[in-house]
Amino acid sequence: MNTDLFDRKVFLSGNSMQMKQSDWFSSIYRDTIDYTIVKINTPRATFNEAGSFGDFIESKLRGKKLKVIIDFGNCEFIDSTFIGTIVKIFNKMKNADKNIILVVPNKKQASILLINKLDRLFKIFSSTENAISFVRA
Repeated sequence: MNTDLFDRKVFLSGNSMQMKQSDWFSSIYRDTIDYTIVKINTPRATFNEAGSFGDFIESKLRGKKLKVIIDFGNCEFIDSTFIGTIVKIFNKMKNADKNIILVVPNKKQASILLINKLDRLFKIFSSTENAISFVRA
């Protein structure tokens, strides 16, 4: 990595790949079972992306009763602000008969979620297939 201070700030700010904001998240809706898979496409889910993520999720959920599977498969780092945004969304959703399920294949990230007892709020799976099987059951 270049030792230029600006380059380090860009790297640490969360989006070292300089993706377009519209590419940070994507979703697939399955109406047969009424669930949406939201993929985190950015390598770092930080405070920089948290606000956009909250807006993205709310736009996908407006007026629907469904389950949301959030897939962190492409994400290498999750910070506390991003997790806080997911908890905030969860609190809004639980009153509207909606659920959040997390897919966290990275064992280090999953253990951090478990240490912080977030498995009490969310079902946490290591693969999207396992999460979908849970939703279908």
